Amino acid sequence: MYLAKSIAGIAFAATIVFARSPHLNKVDKLFLSSAAHDEMTEAHLGQMAEANAEKSAVKDFAAKLDREDSEAYSSLTALAAKEGAAVPKGIDIRRNTPVGELTHLKGGRFDGEFLKVEVRENRATLAVFKREARYGRDAELKAYASKEIPTLEGQLRSAEALMKSNRQG
Repeated sequence: MYLAKSIAGIAFAATIVFARSPHLNKVDKLFLSSAAHDEMTEAHLGQMAEANAEKSAVKDFAAKLDREDSEAYSSLTALAAKEGAAVPKGIDIRRNTPVGELTHLKGGRFDGEFLKVEVRENRATLAVFKREARYGRDAELKAYASKEIPTLEGQLRSAEALMKSNRQG
């Protein structure tokens, strides 16, 4: 939880530093930057949902999202340091970003929009991770991506199920 709060604290810096490492090819560098940004954003969205969601099931999902994505960001940061690469240290909070889309919402309206954003973002993130697992050159980054795919798939299934029950209830 402490890491997640730290991520939220630096989120407003909104600076993105792209991966720099002579050991990584262009595809791996792009994955590293994208994955780190996605993990930070998802952890921040989880924190937002814990504070602003109405339904307890959405809050529970958000807490799990915050925890899993904070841990994933920490692992990825350690891997990047080992590779001699830098990763993004902040997220983009402008209006047309996932965080910006949800900033002014609360309660039931937040729940519905948060779940839509989660489904959309998890699908996109999952595609990036699957691409790295299949086409990446760096063995450790490929292993990291492969290891995270089941977690991302679980998050997507949970978000889809919650979205369905939110529409019905």
